[in-house]
Amino acid sequence: MGIDQKKILKAAEALVKTNLGADGTGHDYFHVLRVVALAKKIAEKTGSIDGFVLELACWLHDIDDRKIVYTAAHMTVAEFLALNAVPEAVAAHVKDIIDNLSYSSSIKGKKEKTLEGQIAQDADRLDAIGAIGIARAFAYGGSKGRLLYDEARSDMTTVGHFHDKLFKLEALMNTEAGKALAKERTAFMKKYLDEFEKEIKFAVIN
Repeated sequence: MGIDQKKILKAAEALVKTNLGADGTGHDYFHVLRVVALAKKIAEKTGSIDGFVLELACWLHDIDDRKIVYTAAHMTVAEFLALNAVPEAVAAHVKDIIDNLSYSSSIKGKKEKTLEGQIAQDADRLDAIGAIGIARAFAYGGSKGRLLYDEARSDMTTVGHFHDKLFKLEALMNTEAGKALAKERTAFMKKYLDEFEKEIKFAVIN
């Protein structure tokens, strides 16, 4: 007897609402929902994939993220997969995707080995750039007490984060569909930041 994939995906969505529903860092339920939608959009333009693995990994990708504050009742990805009797091979694939997904993992030399992982990574990175990426960057910075802007210590500000990470994501996209979307979103971010810096300089001069 096979597993009920729809039931498991619904349970994963419910877990995200429970664990991340009150998150104020930009890693909330709606972020995850957008990542799922982006992954499906990219998958439509990509080769044959395991849609269940892709969607499940996207739903669960932030559940164990230590940057995020979650409740004491937190259920880990491994616990969720075991509780829902996800087959060992599928569970291992999902966990591998999540382990290699983040930007920090890329810096450490980790790479997504499967097409499902590459699509999930592109989707997560796309939600970190563009108009929504700008909003999320400032939300995260505010939650961590970061300054908006300070030329003397830009590495400690949200604007510095654009240069340190966000503008680099376009070059790291895996899929052609991801690259096309990233190009558009990065162009918008650069236009926004140009205007932001003009206004900052105007305030300093005057």
